[in-house]
Amino acid sequence: MGKVVFIETEESEKVKKLSLREKAYLAGFLDGDGSIMAQIISRPENVLKFGLRVSLSLTQLTIRKSRLDDIKNEIGAGNVRDRNDKVSVYELQDMQAVRVLLTQLLPYLKIKKNQALLAIQIAVIFPSVSNDQPSKFLELCKKADKVASFNDSKKRTNTAETVRKKFIEQNWLKE
Repeated sequence: MGKVVFIETEESEKVKKLSLREKAYLAGFLDGDGSIMAQIISRPENVLKFGLRVSLSLTQLTIRKSRLDDIKNEIGAGNVRDRNDKVSVYELQDMQAVRVLLTQLLPYLKIKKNQALLAIQIAVIFPSVSNDQPSKFLELCKKADKVASFNDSKKRTNTAETVRKKFIEQNWLKE
């Protein structure tokens, strides 16, 4: 496949090195009240017409939002927002920042360990996949589908099969 290149973005460089205690706490929080997501997103401006997003979120009732603010400060990246249903959400949406954080939390995760491994794999490989490699991109989409299979998504419309059909339609893949 060629050399795997790590792309450190501004956001991923902000993810702090956590103490053992912080790692254990955050892994437990993520296992209980968190989500690891890998989404195939429509990107008409991209050559391949699709992109990938790897993200992580933690939820709490808004009355406990201060804990999410503390977590954001501990991690050093991400955003906290309030939803309309009295729930607040910490979100980390930069793929490489998620990779950095999940790599730190991985030894402490129990429930979401398999999702984290897949998300890390996607984040490691994705930067090295170029626009002239639809089959490699499709393999990452299959990994995204596996991550999604652990979640209860209600709005998911793009899958590896959606991408495969589009690539065949564009003559980038053979059936």
